[in-house]
Amino acid sequence: MRGLFCNSPGTYDYLRCTDCWFTWISPQPTAKELNLLYEQYYDETLDSPDVITLSASRKNWIRELVLNAYKGYPLKKANLPAGLDKIIGLFLGLIPPILNRSTYGLGLTFPAYVRNGRLLEIGCGHGWLLKLMKEWGWEVLGVEWNPVSARIGKEKFGVDILDGDLTSQNLHEGYYDVIVMRHVLEHVYDPVQLLTDCSRLLKPKGALLIAMPNVKSLGSQWFGRYWRGLTPPWHLHLFTPRALEILLRKLGYVDIKIRTRSFPAHWIYTTSKMVREGNFSLHSNQKVRSCWWFHILEVVLNMIYGDFGEELEAIAYRS
Repeated sequence: MRGLFCNSPGTYDYLRCTDCWFTWISPQPTAKELNLLYEQYYDETLDSPDVITLSASRKNWIRELVLNAYKGYPLKKANLPAGLDKIIGLFLGLIPPILNRSTYGLGLTFPAYVRNGRLLEIGCGHGWLLKLMKEWGWEVLGVEWNPVSARIGKEKFGVDILDGDLTSQNLHEGYYDVIVMRHVLEHVYDPVQLLTDCSRLLKPKGALLIAMPNVKSLGSQWFGRYWRGLTPPWHLHLFTPRALEILLRKLGYVDIKIRTRSFPAHWIYTTSKMVREGNFSLHSNQKVRSCWWFHILEVVLNMIYGDFGEELEAIAYRS
């Protein structure tokens, strides 16, 4: 298949392990080719939510109650009798849309509260998540390969972002309570080395939070080579829940929790269909319609089998 984004040159195949379905691109783009693509186009692909809106919504007492009950965050504005706040928060969190909105749609990658906690985000883009977590009491630091994105984040959100890859930074070992990587692992040349470095930087019992495309999703199996989640040549390695768990365990992580989510399914179907028909463009203003029958189908199958969702999420702890 040809490169999907930015009319990038070359054709690529994806190879798959017949056992765990771990998938990788072949031939792998050279570092020079990828550097050129990222320099020209990467910053345009970043989506920074309106953090001002997120901050304002934090005043909502429902979010406070849910995050207090499920993530341990202290209450700030909600004022209810002791014990009642926890009961109401637990009840509200049983409603999936409320729980999802309370964690800003971040799912498992919204960290549990740690008093005076230190959070590192790798591949932080413009740093909107850092800004958000700083407002929730975290000491935050980001690492971002693209220097333009790092500069924008520092200027726009007032957060500390180091530009370059993780190996070029002089970070303290055993320092961080949480490391977050959202849609990063599929982009790196050596995911084993990156996960090893994360373990080194985490405190004992520190948490690694990961999100990425799930190559075993219904969308992937439905569309095959046209699945929107492939995006050659950007995605070098793609995991299934089983493949990721095998790797994390081999690297010494413990208490691993992995799940898949179907929230992107309604637009994954539409964009994958556009890829198949040859009229998909990342920078097009063409409206993407939601396909809710496909979304519902994937939700049902994911409830039954547990690995059909479009997005793979994981929490793993340093031993």
